[in-house]
Amino acid sequence: MSLLRWPKIKQEAIIKYGIGIGIAFSCIDHHPINLFGLILLMIFATLYLKDMDYRAISWGSKWVTIPMFAMLGVTLIRLAIYHNVNEASAVIFFVIAIILYLISRKMGKGIIKVLLPFAIVEIVCIVIMAIINHGEITSGFIGQYNRAAGFLAYIALLYRGKYQWLLVVLSGLAIILTGALEGLIIIAALGIMILIKRDWCKKLWIPLMVLAIILLPLVFNGEIQALYSSGVQHLYLGDDLPYVLNGRAIVYKEALQRLSILGHGYTNNYFDANTVHNVPLIVFDQLGVFAGIAWIVATGYCLIKTKAKYLWGMILVMGLFDHFVWTGLAPLWWLAVGVSTTSQENDNIFKLRG
Repeated sequence: MSLLRWPKIKQEAIIKYGIGIGIAFSCIDHHPINLFGLILLMIFATLYLKDMDYRAISWGSKWVTIPMFAMLGVTLIRLAIYHNVNEASAVIFFVIAIILYLISRKMGKGIIKVLLPFAIVEIVCIVIMAIINHGEITSGFIGQYNRAAGFLAYIALLYRGKYQWLLVVLSGLAIILTGALEGLIIIAALGIMILIKRDWCKKLWIPLMVLAIILLPLVFNGEIQALYSSGVQHLYLGDDLPYVLNGRAIVYKEALQRLSILGHGYTNNYFDANTVHNVPLIVFDQLGVFAGIAWIVATGYCLIKTKAKYLWGMILVMGLFDHFVWTGLAPLWWLAVGVSTTSQENDNIFKLRG
């Protein structure tokens, strides 16, 4: 019996799991697994869109949809000018991304539940690898330590279940164990946001004590110091870019000097020392001025107008010193926009939600 003839409920469940698995696989830093994930996402997102009532599609605020179509428009113009496979791939990706946005507005929480097991497996993998490889950076099955930290932060803040607080704590522990300096920035930013929102209660002390029991011995015996010393070694970029801060400053300057209306072409799977490690700037660099402004407008709207303050504050923080929000974890940004613009739920993690 074909998929399209199955009962509607079973068909929707299969499509939901297909979309979720496609998103998870697309975030893995191994080719062709990530390509396979994007293909899965394209197939199942198209199947879901096929059965949607087009009259009932919820497009959301124009402050989100116009910027999204502006980014797609730039890729279409570039394809019309340059006629190559890379430009065609960019157009296909942004079409899929807009479809994902529409789907997430309707069933986003369901997709998050599909992604939850991947986050749990990633946490377990990181902890096991940290135990086996003392003092070495680790990334679980995601394959790249900064991307792994971002993946866990995304899922922990998108998930809205009863035990989100526990997922946040476990994700925080795993992020620390990756050895990613960007991960420490994520943890620090989350702590600051918790203080600003006064989002705490008695149960917060339990995970804090557990984390202290686990991490303090690692600090005293030098394991954490060795881990982050190892992480720093991965920031050396060669003779032309001697150290990450100086090197990235050079790259930022070069990107600003070559700004153009249509940018220099979108890619989410090829990176080197000269890739811009800042999300707003890499959008300007790849797709030009109008797309860069569009991304800032859409992200700023979600930060200001939605209740997902943790999520969007973290997205901005993650985008300051790396590019994975726009590249390796790109589908999660579109998913986050869709979910957060439809949810009216308070985003407290520890305190009771009103």
